[in-house]
Amino acid sequence: MKRFEYYVLNYDSIKKKVTNYNIFNNIYVNEKANEFLDEYCNLINKEDYTSEDFWRDDVTYHGFDALCYDIDRILKYEEWSRVQYEIIVGPPFCDDYDKYTKLDCYYQAKPNIPMIVRELIYQYNTKEDIE
Repeated sequence: MKRFEYYVLNYDSIKKKVTNYNIFNNIYVNEKANEFLDEYCNLINKEDYTSEDFWRDDVTYHGFDALCYDIDRILKYEEWSRVQYEIIVGPPFCDDYDKYTKLDCYYQAKPNIPMIVRELIYQYNTKEDIE
């Protein structure tokens, strides 16, 4: 198994400060990413990798898009709207709580999913196993 890396901002409640957080420190996310990449990277024809849309029965993703969908889904399932994966961001020196925004790790990763997946493929093919 590989230990993947991709960092976002998160609040460390033990250190009491905002830190860089590896979204793959979540064991379940890392294990599922390894499973998806084992299947995807070992296929000769990458388009044979498929994933069905969780919400729509008539939609099936293929190849790289399917892998992006699977990684997106597992990150959302584990790191979306959970207090341990959230920070609050707002203007400095502001007392108006309505001007602050709550961001979670998934929200920060979401626009970068294709880039994250390309990086995961690279890390999968170059990193040593950690077991």
